[in-house]
Amino acid sequence: MSFIVKIDRTLVSLAAAVLLAVLLVPARCFAFDYAQITGSTAKGANIKDYDKCIKLDVTDFGADSEGEEDSWKAIQYALNYAVDNASDEVQIKVVIPEGTYSISKPLKIYSNTWLYMEGATIRRDYNNGRMLWNAQQYRQGGYDDDRNIIIEGGCFDGNATNMSTDFSNIRLGHCKNIWIKNVEIKNNYNGHHLELGGVKNVTVEGCNFHGYYGSSVKEALQLDVMNNWSLFNSYLPYDDTPCDNIVIRNNKFSDLVRGIGSHSAVFGVYYTNIHINGNTFDNIYDCAMIMQNYKNCIIENNVMKGVGCGIDFMNMAPVEYNRYFLPVTGTSGIYDKINNNCNTIIRKNSMSVVVTGYRPEPVGIQLYGRMVRSGYYPEFDYKVEGVKVSENKIKTAGSAIILNDTNGVQVNSNTTAFDNSGSVSSANLIDVRASSECSLTGNKVSGGDYSGIYVGGCSGVEVQGNVCASQGSAGICISLNSDEVSVSGNKINTPLSNGITVTKQAHADITGNTVVDAAADGILLTEGYGDVKDNTVSGSGKNGIELINTGDAEASGNTLTIDGVVRSDAALLYRFTLEREGGQTALVYDEVTNRTKGAYATPESTMGWFVAGDEFRYVDLDASTDERVVGYAYSALDGRAPAGRSLTGRLWERDASEAEGGNYRESTFEVPCAGAVPARAYANTQGG
Repeated sequence: MSFIVKIDRTLVSLAAAVLLAVLLVPARCFAFDYAQITGSTAKGANIKDYDKCIKLDVTDFGADSEGEEDSWKAIQYALNYAVDNASDEVQIKVVIPEGTYSISKPLKIYSNTWLYMEGATIRRDYNNGRMLWNAQQYRQGGYDDDRNIIIEGGCFDGNATNMSTDFSNIRLGHCKNIWIKNVEIKNNYNGHHLELGGVKNVTVEGCNFHGYYGSSVKEALQLDVMNNWSLFNSYLPYDDTPCDNIVIRNNKFSDLVRGIGSHSAVFGVYYTNIHINGNTFDNIYDCAMIMQNYKNCIIENNVMKGVGCGIDFMNMAPVEYNRYFLPVTGTSGIYDKINNNCNTIIRKNSMSVVVTGYRPEPVGIQLYGRMVRSGYYPEFDYKVEGVKVSENKIKTAGSAIILNDTNGVQVNSNTTAFDNSGSVSSANLIDVRASSECSLTGNKVSGGDYSGIYVGGCSGVEVQGNVCASQGSAGICISLNSDEVSVSGNKINTPLSNGITVTKQAHADITGNTVVDAAADGILLTEGYGDVKDNTVSGSGKNGIELINTGDAEASGNTLTIDGVVRSDAALLYRFTLEREGGQTALVYDEVTNRTKGAYATPESTMGWFVAGDEFRYVDLDASTDERVVGYAYSALDGRAPAGRSLTGRLWERDASEAEGGNYRESTFEVPCAGAVPARAYANTQGG
């Protein structure tokens, strides 16, 4: 049993403190204001009450509920009734009773129609084209081709096989006020189960998406932008209408390549005001959600199991010509349209991330931006900016959270754990690269073959109050010329390498961290820079703090470790280790003191301690160095502390600049004692 007492705090005089405050206040003005990240206000479909509802039953027009005859004509006849009879005051409700209905061609739905299918299945029995699409009744573009459409209940069975041609089960574009609820959409081939392009005010809830054939990497529920024929064919005009005010909640996605999102985007055009809440994803081979050019979003309370990636959020693809398009109007004024601020919140999601054929390097949440330097596309740094990632639970075979080329991202209070089965050995659990003004706070990071938290090529990053345990490499690693990085108040336990590493010309201030049982160094600066102070390090396999080629690095603050405590009612014996980078100044010791009164504190000492009154302190001269003193202390208790009770130690300290006899600051610490153990037992086991 051991415990550690932090000693010799670095003090700042009043004048220096005032100066420091003056210097810091202007700098803080440039920090990102996370309070401005508010996310989505999406409400979804807004379909008002009608003055009148006309109900039509498709079986009255000859639809066959046994699925033996073609029911397309009967169902379409009922849907067509809306052309001349529906309005914003009169709704047409088309009812498809329980049963199975075969169709031989796509169905068209019109404005102000409620398609009610509870218990019914529409089965696609043809090999070319979608199952249901909006008629584009008004042909105005924007969001005004159709409006006020409800699709409720039932099942759209694409009846796909590997011999099918590409299709989407349901396709809606250039429309608004769409409500799709409690619908099963299944068996698609190389397309989308539900495809929404250039739509506004949409709610998709309680639906079940499953069954996918083919090799294309497609989303079951896709949001698209009306930019060109290859994105959304047959839906003229192409006017860059994006999706806006979308609510996707309480749906199920299973056995699919992708769940929700967009694999295409237009420079300077954004999918906006999206709320994705309470959905479940099971066995998703690539990504549960892929989001390119999204703004003003909240993604929360979703559960993802067995996914290659949880959430892939991008302002630029790894290769820009991969499904990124120029606006219809060209590049004129393009830089007035591009805006990196995503204003997005990703919170309280739970995910289990695994290696798949589509994702050999799996990741829970990835925020990805990239600089496009020259060529056909607008030269710009497409950073992901203004995102909160909080309170997510991620178990992963790769990385949990990756930030690449981001700014103003807050990653806080997430719980991440490494899954060793089929794992990726080169993955850091939280990996931040080429990013600025980011905050990593209060996260719990467990396991992994590499670092728990890695920061590379970044500036202005705060790493504070995290708990990292059992990493295969460093608990926290700051690298690759990172600058203005603060690592403070973190707790790091049992890493198989260093607790904290600063390397490759990175600059980081390491303050107030606790490192326990690092296999190598507690804190290592090797070709790295920064101040190291007020850290508590114990049980390191090599050094508590090691500085190698560190330039302007400064280490202050020490640790006192007391362990090997044995006692009887009459006596106390314990082992102590006192460490300070640059050399300790607390004790005077040599061969003479070991033979006489023991190591002692001089009047100039900056600290001292005692556990039980007068103590004789023997220093192991062979095991000690200038920076690490190892010794043993003995004191007579004289019955003052009965066995079985803990003892209270006292620690005093003062600033080195104070005169002899100056003011001391005193604190106490508890020394746990297991029971009455004869003092000689210590000598027997320790040989001294």
